[in-house]
This record gives sequence, C-alpha cells and structure tokens, in this order.
Amino acid sequence: MSETPKTLLFVGAAVLAVLLAYFASPKAIQPELFSDEGEPFFTSFTSPDQAESLEVTEFNVESGTPKAFSVRLKDGRWVIPSHLDYPADAKDRMAKAAGLLIGLSKGSVRSDRAADHAALGVLDPDTIETAGQLDGVGTKVTFKDKSGGVLASLILGKKDGEGDERFVRVPGKNRVYRVKLAGEVNAEFKDWIETDLLKMDAYMLSRLVLDNYSVESDGYRARLLPGERIELAKEAGTWKLPGLSETEETNTTKISEVTRELDEIKIVDVYGKPEGLNERLEAAEGRSLEALMTHLVQRGYYYDPRNNRIVSNQGDLIAVNDKGVKYTLRFGDEIFGTSDVIRAGSGEENKTDEGKESGQAKKANRFLMVSVELDESVFTKPTEAALPADIREKRKKARDDINALIAAVTTFKSRAEGKLPESLAALTEGENPPLKEVMKDPWGKDYTLEAKEGDSFVIRSEGEPTAGPVASDDFAKEDKIATLARDWEAYEKKLADGKSAVEALSKRFGPWYYIIDAESFKKLRVARADLVQPKTLGPPPGDNEDR
Repeated sequence: MSETPKTLLFVGAAVLAVLLAYFASPKAIQPELFSDEGEPFFTSFTSPDQAESLEVTEFNVESGTPKAFSVRLKDGRWVIPSHLDYPADAKDRMAKAAGLLIGLSKGSVRSDRAADHAALGVLDPDTIETAGQLDGVGTKVTFKDKSGGVLASLILGKKDGEGDERFVRVPGKNRVYRVKLAGEVNAEFKDWIETDLLKMDAYMLSRLVLDNYSVESDGYRARLLPGERIELAKEAGTWKLPGLSETEETNTTKISEVTRELDEIKIVDVYGKPEGLNERLEAAEGRSLEALMTHLVQRGYYYDPRNNRIVSNQGDLIAVNDKGVKYTLRFGDEIFGTSDVIRAGSGEENKTDEGKESGQAKKANRFLMVSVELDESVFTKPTEAALPADIREKRKKARDDINALIAAVTTFKSRAEGKLPESLAALTEGENPPLKEVMKDPWGKDYTLEAKEGDSFVIRSEGEPTAGPVASDDFAKEDKIATLARDWEAYEKKLADGKSAVEALSKRFGPWYYIIDAESFKKLRVARADLVQPKTLGPPPGDNEDR
C-alpha cells in the first residue's frame, strides 16, 4: 500500500473516533428540578380586584380538625361566611393579602419529595389525619374569582431563618420552594372585622344606668326581682350620683373607668341570634316561644312575658349619649375557649372550664346582646310652636321692606328740616324723591306710617292674624320668631340624626350575640358602693391663719 492511501486511512479512523467519543460522552443538561426557578407562580392573578373570595385554612389544634376561614364579596359588601355572613372590614386587608401572591416568583427549590413536607411545614391542613403531623402543617391560602375559579392557591410553611424567607408549595404538587414573603395571612376573625363594638365616644355619654336586677325563672319564662339600680347623669361635664350624704361624693375616677371600658369594649366573636327576636329584643308575634326560649336560656337569657322583652341573668347596663342613642347591654353566661372554638351558630359552646391546656385554663368570655333606641329626652324641645315657613318668609320680606321705608323716611326728614312726610306716598313725590314707589306688603296691603312723640315714627304692616303686625318698633318679635324657627330646625335635625344613627346601629346589632372578654364585663359590673367615696374635706376655718 502506498503512503497516500495509508494516510487517508489513518485520518478517517481518527475522525470516526472523534465522532464516537462525541456521541458517547455525557451532555451538560439543565436538571428538571431547577427548571422553573424564577417563574411566576400565578400568571393570571395580576390585580386584587380580580379576587372576590379568600379562604385561609389552618389546623385547629383544639378541635383536631382543619379550620377554614373565608371572606367573600356578596351583594357588593365583604362578608365572613363562616360567621353567618358577618360584615368584614376587608377591602384594604384583601388587597394587602392578594399583594403577597400577585407577582410572586418561584424561588430556589428546596425539595421535590413529599417525605420532606412535614419538616418544611407545608403539609396541607385539609389532608391531615394524625396528630403527630401537626408540627408540619402549613397555612393554605386560596383566592378565587367571581365565578369560583382559583386565581391562586399556596401552602405557606415554616420560615427559613430569621428573615422573610419561608417554604411554600402549590397544593397537589410535591415541589417546595424558598420565597420571600413580607407579611402574613391568618384566619383570626377579629383581624377581619371592626372590633370596636359600640363605636361610642366616652366623652359624649350623658347618662348611665346600671340595673342590677336578678331573674327568677321556671327555665324559660322569667320574673324580674328588682335589685340595686344606679342612675348617673353628667352635669356641666361632671358625673353626679344622686342620694349622697353630706360626707360622701361621687367617685368620678371609677365612673371614668366604666365609660372608658364602654368606649373600648372589643368583639371577640359573634353568634347568630335566633329567629323570633326583633331588633329591640322583643319576641316577634307568631313565633314559637319554646324553641326561642331554649336557645336563650342556654346562653343566660330569659323571656319576660309581662314586658315582652328579653332579660339577662346578669342585669342590664344602659348608656345614653348626647346624640340621643340609648344603648342597652344585656350580659349573658360565661363561655370558655378561644375564638377558634367559638363558632357562630355552631352549638360548640363550652360553658364550663373543662381541664387545662398546657397548664393554662381556657380563656373566659361572655355573651352579650346589644339593643338601641332613641331617647328623645336628651334633646331640648322648643316650648312654642314655630310659624309655618311661608308665613315666616312673608314676615321677613315685610321687615326688609320696612327697613327700606325707614331709610326713605330718614332721607325725607333730612331734606325737610326734620319734618315727617304726611304719608308714605309723599316719599315718591318731587324731584329726585327718596323712593320711586311705595311697595305693597307681602299680603297685598299698604304699609302705614305713624308719628310718635318727638320726631320718632313707626312703619307697620298688619301682617296676618296668626302672629299679628310686623312693626318697626317691635323687631324683637321678629327676632324671636326667627330664633324659634332655628331652634325647631336644630331640634328636628338632632332628632333625624338620632333616628338615623339608631336605625344603622340596630341593623348592626340586631342579628347577633356578641362574645366579649369576661374581663370587660367585670369592669362594667359595678355596685353603688364602688361609685361612692368619702368627701374630701377642706381645712377647718382659721387653720391657715398666722398663729
């Protein structure tokens, strides 16, 4: 074989070896485990306005079951379905919660194995079956649109370190990511409502009544046994307790504690009130009293048939403010447990302190019903009737006309050396007269000019029989008529505003039992002895004189 063929043969073999080595060598590929890092979780969820419901699911350790808390938009307002559509203060909070997931990108992958979910805290609370898994249960957050379609759903797990990074996963997927979440979404009822129960300003209170009656009951119907009834009124900004002896005075500090507690009383939870009670807490006609009474007695309330109203085994507290709103607070039985256990209308009431939890007794709360009505005695009602508006307008026009005529008569006198015109018609005579024409009064009659002693005079309209003449020497009468009209307008406005406030509050309070902290009740449940203190006596006469 010549050299040339040999050379070509060697070259061909070398090329073949290179090709074989290329195709046989491992390739540098991107592992599938990390292929989606940096991608957004929810590409179609771009605005908080898309979300019309939010569900937050956690695991309730006390009940051993998942706890689903939801907020949704219903008929144009945010409500909490788990609490019988109680109104939610959710607009801003929804936007903030949605902002946690909108635009959220997948961070670094921590695991792709289901076996790691408990350690990372991303177990789905809806699928927990054993108590041993509780430490690894996450919080599932789900946003849905108007049609119920899922916009975003994510299980929030444990934090990774001290910062804002935490582990998350999409429900139904094994992959766990590390992401930065600056914020929380929780299932606490109180965090989604206006917790200020009464929306009351303590400084506006004008009257307090603490009616500490008791109840004698056959289990359903009640008979009231009068007890200590304490009535307090604010006079010139200071609370006064009637019936004090010469050595006693009102303990205004204690009263301030009561009014401050009324101002600050907070909602812990709510229950739906049974059908058959109206907003004034009266039994509605045609309703079965037996079922209603059973429901009430279980919560510390009774029916008073004589007065057709609900009474409490803990008495009433009545508070009246300057706007005429009369609040009546009726305190029911204690109930033990946190708001996680207290569910609206669920029948899960725990009325005994059963055992300890981690060495701590369950927290005591208490039932409360609130009703409101208008106390018109707060407003000062004018003692005289006001003239009709059309008559007042005519009298005002007559007064304006008389003032114009007075000015014209004064001009005439200045030109006539102090003499009065013989009649008002004379004001229109001569060159450049003080008046072009004499007007008729609003009743179509003539004004009259009457001379008085000296150079004084009176211009008068006979007016109408209802209130008599309008005269220049009795404008004080017109001032009184105008003042009386303004007093009536002010009174009627206060009355209307009070009725409007009562109507709005009645709609708010009407459907609910409220659950409040038992400590609030203790601060509000005071006796007369708590409100009295020994009078502070000044120094005896002559004590400060020089000796």
